[in-house]
Amino acid sequence: MIRVGTSQLLQEGLGVFADQDIDARICLGHYTGEILDDDEFEKRFPQKVLDAWNQDPDVQRFKVEKKLWNKKQLKVKPLPCKPLIFPHKRTGAYVLWIQRMKKYIDAEDESKSNWTRYINHKKGRKANVKFNHDASITTLRPIAKDEELFIDYGEEFFEHFHFIPE
Repeated sequence: MIRVGTSQLLQEGLGVFADQDIDARICLGHYTGEILDDDEFEKRFPQKVLDAWNQDPDVQRFKVEKKLWNKKQLKVKPLPCKPLIFPHKRTGAYVLWIQRMKKYIDAEDESKSNWTRYINHKKGRKANVKFNHDASITTLRPIAKDEELFIDYGEEFFEHFHFIPE
């Protein structure tokens, strides 16, 4: 039903595609990875690392330029800032908070996750799949064969990592 391939989004690398036509409201699978509680999450992604990264001059520059970009006061899209790297070379970019479970799912380790980690972001109505309260992923509308799957990561994701979503 699904395959992983090169994304149509140039900067994203891999993406997930429909191998056949898929109806609306179909559960495609669950976001999987290591399950972390609050304490495990803090050990893996210490706030002090995030705080230090936020104080970096390159990150500060990006924050200012991003605000100007969002207000359409900057004509050139800001260059990304240096990546946020936590201990053990983790980025936190594959972490999903499941509020109902009060747990985090860290899918950064490919050996402990599945294909769902490769679903890229598109905002709002451009998304064609969604996360559910149990970490399952469901189609929002019919998806054509060879169409790439997109999910809305939510504003919190981009605020945390200081990316500019497409």
